[in-house]
Amino acid sequence: MRLVSAAGFRSSRDRVWSRSLAEVVGTGSAFFAVGRNPRAYRERRGLSQEDLAELVGVHRTYLGSVERGERNLTLKTVERIAESLNLDPRRLLAPPKRSKSPPSSR
Repeated sequence: MRLVSAAGFRSSRDRVWSRSLAEVVGTGSAFFAVGRNPRAYRERRGLSQEDLAELVGVHRTYLGSVERGERNLTLKTVERIAESLNLDPRRLLAPPKRSKSPPSSR
């Protein structure tokens, strides 16, 4: 059996290569919207990753990888995250709104 990465690349020994998701699908993709949106809603509600992970029923490291856009979520997981945040699941899938003001420098 040959293992293929999400990007469709194989190593010479048929082991999965690891590439950043940003390199494969771009930062404007749904993966990143589904990551950024739960994080923004989680932070607005004053929840830690650990708190939200417990509500969703996943490990905190899994939720962290979701927020970084590293996971390919099932619709069921999107629904569970949305339910835990008291949101319509479509809000998690929406592209982030563009800010009219320039980002602040730190």
